[in-house]
Amino acid sequence: MIGRRALAAMLAALAVPRMAGAQTGRLPRLAIFAMTTTSPEADITENASRNFSGLFSELRRLGYEEGRTLIVERWSARGEIQRYPALARDVAGTKPDVIVTFSPLPAQALQAATATIPIVVSGSSLVQAGLADSLSRPGRNVTGVSAAFGAGEIDSKGLELLREAIPAATRIAYLAPHAYWDSVYGRPVREAASRLGVTLIATLLDDPVQPPAYRRAFATMPDLRIDTVLVAGSPENFFHRQFIVELATASRLPTINSFRDIAEVGGLMSYGIDTREQGRLIAGYIVRVLRGEKPADMPIRLMDRLELVINLKTAKALGLTIPPAILARADEVIE
Repeated sequence: MIGRRALAAMLAALAVPRMAGAQTGRLPRLAIFAMTTTSPEADITENASRNFSGLFSELRRLGYEEGRTLIVERWSARGEIQRYPALARDVAGTKPDVIVTFSPLPAQALQAATATIPIVVSGSSLVQAGLADSLSRPGRNVTGVSAAFGAGEIDSKGLELLREAIPAATRIAYLAPHAYWDSVYGRPVREAASRLGVTLIATLLDDPVQPPAYRRAFATMPDLRIDTVLVAGSPENFFHRQFIVELATASRLPTINSFRDIAEVGGLMSYGIDTREQGRLIAGYIVRVLRGEKPADMPIRLMDRLELVINLKTAKALGLTIPPAILARADEVIE
């Protein structure tokens, strides 16, 4: 049975003729497939996060402004990973001109639902995830932006930084959806923990990944004698960044993650790609598709620079002294 959101979007699509070249005069339609947000209309906006800021501002700069020259439709699985296939079919059924998502997992569901609608995705290891034939020539209906690191590598590097910043930390929680632990995302982190001689404790989030799942995960940490928290670079954790910081602050636990947005709202450190630049690059791909290019012929862009952000205000609140060598490596220090 088709959902109400899918029906509404399909009716909207029928109300405006499909593009038959640029001459039809109708507005192009962009569908954004989010993973976790419970309020897509509020959470997928220019002011919601750095990546959406980059996305919408660059679209506007390139001549595509929501409500004037572009229709944007927002979809969310609301934290239920098992809903990806059905939601992907609903999104594809509305026949947007291009679909955007921010993780390989929903992109896989979307590609299974349509082999023709262009899909632009950002995430790590797009070729490894089976979404494209190669970086230089994707060969299918998916292209986009990928971190120039294997799945889980950025989190592994974050674990190393956390160990350097807080040498006394030996019991580190890995906060991640269940699917991450035994996947290509979790294995490199476990290997890094073994190499560093620390105990990595799986603190896994039940499906649906919503606030109650985070409360349950943090409630286990005192008995597990957790010293610090490695926040996995999952879309679920990104969307719940403010809530994660609130729980970590209440538990007086330092965190590191790959999203600068979390450090900006009170996480101790972040180490990852520039998500605003990521959003701008994604916008460029969207516009190229809308102007007639095919994803199969559009090389995947690699982002190979990682930035370290340290929140000294949080460090002071936790009574931590960050070693000068770590501070010297920071791209930005929040005071």
